[in-house]
Amino acid sequence: MRNRGQDSELVIGQRLAAAREEMSHYGEFDYVIVNEVFETAVEEMCSIFTASRLRREAQVARHYSLISALLAEGQDA
Repeated sequence: MRNRGQDSELVIGQRLAAAREEMSHYGEFDYVIVNEVFETAVEEMCSIFTASRLRREAQVARHYSLISALLAEGQDA
């Protein structure tokens, strides 16, 4: 932040204090992304979105008819 020269020392101090406060709550979340390398952070966030869509509850809700049909096929024999 200092190298960019966009903010005063007061603003930088306030932003760092806010960041420390936010980071102190890391234990309340399922995932932690460290934004040290922006591209890596974006990839990690995309991975979380993908994993979330693939959770059992979401998949069953999305594909209930197919899952039911496949399970029923084996019971006809």
